[in-house]
Amino acid sequence: MILLPVSAMEANSLLASIMVFLSKELNDELDRGLIYPLVEPFEPEGFKDYWLRKFACIKVKAHIKSLADFIQTYGEATEWRKIFLGTFYFEPNYPGRSSHICNSGFLTNHLVRN
Repeated sequence: MILLPVSAMEANSLLASIMVFLSKELNDELDRGLIYPLVEPFEPEGFKDYWLRKFACIKVKAHIKSLADFIQTYGEATEWRKIFLGTFYFEPNYPGRSSHICNSGFLTNHLVRN
């Protein structure tokens, strides 16, 4: 297993299929209405802009060493539900000296919960 850090600048290099999968996972969570206050579902591009706007990590079951290896190894046909474990993001609430005060969001693959 590896935790892949993804900065906002690297977000565009991620495979489109992982954005589709992650946006569906978040949309399913939004439909449940138990955790996130958001109401409208995300398209993959909107998910990327929301979740990966500052700093995020994606945890996968894979034997790779970097985001670049991940992108090269896994193609668009990958069954993400089998290798994706979870993701989280952090972002500052305020600029400047208060940027250490932050918010975060977490999302776990529904198949590996409990």
